[in-house]
Amino acid sequence: MNSNLLSQSNTTTTPAQSFLKYLTIAAFLILGVSGMGQVSSYGVTQTTATFAGLPAGRVNLFATSGNVENNVASNVALPFTFQFNGICYNSINVSMNGFATFGTSPALTEVTPISSAVNYSGVISAYGADWDQVPGSALVNVSYFTANAAPNRIFKIQWNLYRSSSAAGPAGALDSTTEAFQVWLYEGTNVVEMYYNTFNPSSTTTTFGQIGLRGSTNLDYKNLDYSAVANWPGNAAPAPIGTMPLGTSNTASVVLRNNTAQIVTTAAPNGSNKLFRFTPSLSCYPPTALAITGGSITSSGASATWTAPCSVPANGYTYEIRTSGAAGSGAGGLAQSGTSAASPLNMTGLSGGTTYTLYIRSDCGGTFSAWSSGVTFTTICNAANIPYTGMYFDPPGPDGFTIPSLPACTSQQNVGTGNLWVTDATNEEGWFDEHLMYNADGSNAANVWFFTKGINLVAGNTYRLSYDYGGSTNISTLTNKMLVAYGTSPAAASMTTQLADHPNIKVSPANNVVNFTATATGTFYFGFKAYSAANQGRLFLDNIEVVNSICKRPTALSVSSVSYNSASANWTSASPAPGSGYAYYVVPVSTLSPIAATAM
Repeated sequence: MNSNLLSQSNTTTTPAQSFLKYLTIAAFLILGVSGMGQVSSYGVTQTTATFAGLPAGRVNLFATSGNVENNVASNVALPFTFQFNGICYNSINVSMNGFATFGTSPALTEVTPISSAVNYSGVISAYGADWDQVPGSALVNVSYFTANAAPNRIFKIQWNLYRSSSAAGPAGALDSTTEAFQVWLYEGTNVVEMYYNTFNPSSTTTTFGQIGLRGSTNLDYKNLDYSAVANWPGNAAPAPIGTMPLGTSNTASVVLRNNTAQIVTTAAPNGSNKLFRFTPSLSCYPPTALAITGGSITSSGASATWTAPCSVPANGYTYEIRTSGAAGSGAGGLAQSGTSAASPLNMTGLSGGTTYTLYIRSDCGGTFSAWSSGVTFTTICNAANIPYTGMYFDPPGPDGFTIPSLPACTSQQNVGTGNLWVTDATNEEGWFDEHLMYNADGSNAANVWFFTKGINLVAGNTYRLSYDYGGSTNISTLTNKMLVAYGTSPAAASMTTQLADHPNIKVSPANNVVNFTATATGTFYFGFKAYSAANQGRLFLDNIEVVNSICKRPTALSVSSVSYNSASANWTSASPAPGSGYAYYVVPVSTLSPIAATAM
């Protein structure tokens, strides 16, 4: 802990409060509410201290003249990154009413920030109550100051204000003197301290305010509860000996009594406790925002990124890749484990077509954070080789499935607002077994791709794609449409090579065969896009296969012995040679249309 922290302390340790504290922490660990920690697990000490006002050079947040009865300074820049409840912050919102928030800026009239239903990211409340500048001045103000040099800076906020009577103008002050109190935020340790000056109110009115911390909801808090008709407790009379109890509800408050000394000092540093220290229970925080990098998933791995905690762990991170079981649960379901110095993590050596969950935690050198929430991904299936005849939609084959799910290793992408492809086994329109089906949306046109698993192709080879398709024929006006293409990934944007288009499907079933030559070597995916208009019945697809073509294109075509009415054509025969020879066309350049066709 920073050497500027005061050492004398009295800790609140009643058995009931200790039980509640440990019960809260246990529930957090069992249920895994948050890997980031909870405000309720912060430690609290209460100690006597000598109060010192902020020195010259402090910055006032509000007007130095006139009456200011409610105000908020939003997004006050912090001189260093401060970690509160496991989250990093570089600014803070300061309310005139004795508290500060992270995230959402409070309403001008907010006076109960710990119990408030507003979704602040966090609250530090030194004395949440109604305070006023009536009138304001350079001294009667809310101000801040940064002490020390990096890496031991302390950001201090001071309130020196009047208790409010809710009346307007100077009459709004309950007392003839102000009360001063401060919040200190420590760089590095992320400790929060609250300091209080002695206070001897002149008013006969008793007020209550909230002292403590709050997380992102009012169910996560650590506060103090003191309503005794007595001075604030401390270590010497006239203060009662001891400490304030911890609050057991988010509405707990601390009293400032009527015209009796409330925060007392005998001889410094004796008297009432005037320093409340809130210490984070965690010193090693997990990374956040763990995610799989888009487009990185392959058949053997993927890449993951995350956001480092404010205090970057000294030894980087450890990770587990699992097919089952919770992080840290042992060998069962553990596929890989290892370390990473920083984000990103490139995962390799995984099995294709397998679902994994990645977990990661910080290694702070001797201590570890909690495991992050896992991120799940499924590796792409290993590519199939030619011939590929697996897409016959007949479970329980190699691409088995359960209706209406798609076969394993296939996928789809809906780039419109219509329905999805599903598997079906209804006997209709000439289909008598399992097949793929698109059922029209009554209002939205189809715009959905179905993708096969990856298939290995070799550049220069000619392949034969065949498939059966059809559409509803019970009403003559129904027209279905389907486009066929292939590309290097199962995504609409990758379907760059069109193989066929069926813009007027009115029969069922039908068959189509496409011969094509691969222009590159690699793994390719075949896509079938339903693009029928809305309310056009059903579109069917089945029996997809890709094999080596048995009718390949000849190569090395050349022409010789050219005369005014004849020429000789030569080429290299395909292998295997076509059983019925070749057909040729003579096309005049001027018309680009065939004028003769003869079989050879």
